[in-house]
Amino acid sequence: MNLNITSILSNLCEVAGPCGVVIGNFDGVHLGHQKLIKNFLNYCEINGLKSILITFSPHPYIYFNGKSSKYLITSHMSKMNILLQQGINKIVVLDFNKDLQEMPAEKFIDEVLLSISGLKLIYLGHDFKIGKGKKDSLFTLKQKAKEREIEVISEEPLLVSGEVVGSSSIRQMLTDGLIPEVSSKLGRNFCFHGVVERGRGIGSKKLVATANILVAPEKIIPKSGVYATKLYVGGKPFLSLTNIGVNPSVTSENKQCIEVHVLDFSEMIYDEQVSVEFLYRVRDEKKFQNISKLKEQILQDISFVKSQQRESGSTRMALVGKDIKHSLSQSIYENLLDQTLTYDLLDYEREELILPLNILKKTYCGVSITSPYKKYFLNMVNEVKDYPFAINTLVFDGDKVIGRNSDFHAVRDILKEYRDREVQNFYILGDGVMSELTQNILESMDCSFEVLSRNNKKIFNTKTILSNKGSSTLVINCCARSYEFALPVGASFLFWDMNYKQEQHKQLFHSTSVIYEDGERLLALQAKYALSFWNIREL
Repeated sequence: MNLNITSILSNLCEVAGPCGVVIGNFDGVHLGHQKLIKNFLNYCEINGLKSILITFSPHPYIYFNGKSSKYLITSHMSKMNILLQQGINKIVVLDFNKDLQEMPAEKFIDEVLLSISGLKLIYLGHDFKIGKGKKDSLFTLKQKAKEREIEVISEEPLLVSGEVVGSSSIRQMLTDGLIPEVSSKLGRNFCFHGVVERGRGIGSKKLVATANILVAPEKIIPKSGVYATKLYVGGKPFLSLTNIGVNPSVTSENKQCIEVHVLDFSEMIYDEQVSVEFLYRVRDEKKFQNISKLKEQILQDISFVKSQQRESGSTRMALVGKDIKHSLSQSIYENLLDQTLTYDLLDYEREELILPLNILKKTYCGVSITSPYKKYFLNMVNEVKDYPFAINTLVFDGDKVIGRNSDFHAVRDILKEYRDREVQNFYILGDGVMSELTQNILESMDCSFEVLSRNNKKIFNTKTILSNKGSSTLVINCCARSYEFALPVGASFLFWDMNYKQEQHKQLFHSTSVIYEDGERLLALQAKYALSFWNIREL
């Protein structure tokens, strides 16, 4: 069947007026895709453009390698359902067939993209390529669009925990059985849909009852092994244990199957459409000496999954910031809660790359914010508590998002301790968000202080200003981790560094009588307050 360009253009032109187009395969509709679409829609809204999304079916990889290639992160139907929730005016699905596959990039650009009536914007992912051979397709598109005064924007990749979010890397993680890592890149748990079919009946007679799931052959399946999962029957979730593999203890057929044991469930669900949502990997599949040993292991697996559910529930948190690989937050939260957490470092170069609030709310039970984004969310939340000028904690309360500030409480607690130790003079280094917050707290405590910053140029005279200061003086470092400052040698004041693990800062005081405290105590207090805000742990 030939590619009917006229039909495509007619379909596209149903969106009347100036418009923008975003194009891609969007397999998985992961966080990178969601961010791309969000920025595209924001641009369209600001510039009065209708939004069009163009995608393909089948996925080009399936076209070339066949339906049994176990490749897709999301089925076409699942992908469309997720895309429809993004708020796009029109979604156009192009049939990826022989004619489209053989079409040169220049022809696709001229006869499809640039022929769309009213087109003002083409928005692309960082890895955009199209047309037969795909050679220089982006360069060609930009040249031709420029001639027609059509803007082309190529989005930078999204990084999570320092890694690019992409469909290829997610597929590899699934192949390796890295389920929490996959969830952190998708912004939701990995899931597949299938039909419950009749198995050999061995499980219900000799082991534990299982539902055998038949999944579309083009859908990627995680690495063989046993997983904690949720089985959705009629839209209702049930905690379950899923085995993916060849059942070496039961049969020698070496045929992969997917068997789900639903905990505390006895209904007959043959031939029903169900969904399996993956939570985490429990263990590898292995061959047991006999059926009795296999059953013993399965019962242990069930007990483990139940205990994990009781202890950790769905605790999943994140930190939003810039250059945050050094963060100790996860280990501090895990020590406070005495459990392992799914904790994502959402590291963003620029604020426009930050995930939308609704996705953060859907994905995490708690989100912390660090520099330089403590003011970014102020106008997005429904309510601000604690401190009106910056927030560092997002609390999801039903339909509301509340901005809290654990910094405020933690800094206040520590400053009160120093005041009780008869500290009378306070000097604040820096003029950023933490400096402003510290000034606000000291004012409320009726404590006098002086700010030494680059703005007032006093920070360059710290040696002179702080010389001969004694133990009744506290110097508070609110500067960035990377800032290097000079301090007097002949001094014996107290120095509180809001940064942590900064050996180069500590080295400044080796030959002095200065008493140095780094920011780890502050970090622990911040974490305690944040957990109380999220109702995960009482103070």
